[in-house]
Amino acid sequence: MKIFRMMFAALLLMPAAALAQGGSMNGTIGKPASINAVQVAGQDPSFNLKALKVDAVGALVTTSSSYSLPSSAAANAIAPTTAGVVGAAYVFCVSACNMYGLNVVAGASAGFVMLFNSTSVPADGAVTPIFCMPLAANAGMEANWRTIPKRMTVGATLVFSTTGCFTKTASGTAFLSGDYQ
Repeated sequence: MKIFRMMFAALLLMPAAALAQGGSMNGTIGKPASINAVQVAGQDPSFNLKALKVDAVGALVTTSSSYSLPSSAAANAIAPTTAGVVGAAYVFCVSACNMYGLNVVAGASAGFVMLFNSTSVPADGAVTPIFCMPLAANAGMEANWRTIPKRMTVGATLVFSTTGCFTKTASGTAFLSGDYQ
């Protein structure tokens, strides 16, 4: 039993000893080339993973330029659009665009907020929205896709209806707004 415990302890300590000496175990764990680099074993090159680095005081230094810095430039902003009045529907874009968010405030009527991948308001009756959410009377809702926008391949049309998600009955009792680009 004592021999078994010694062998077991040796097996547990071997990886730590190899790492401390800068060696590797089966080629999957290795000593970093420098104290600033973080290496990922078995990294698939198709992931295009950027190296993470730290400076002399240990703060993270990014090597990627994919992050946007705060800016006052108009070209860096999302175009906010509002219907501006109480309405039943609003066409945000008449060609492919990204929806970043919606805001709808219902009036005296409860209903359903529906988003369509289209360039025009669908006729009342059977519909197939890509987004639908119930909304109580005198209540508001926010849909947020700012991290990963909802891609609209045809256009974007927002509708407020008093019937369910698959039957549209337009109701001009809601404030409609959204952010798209």
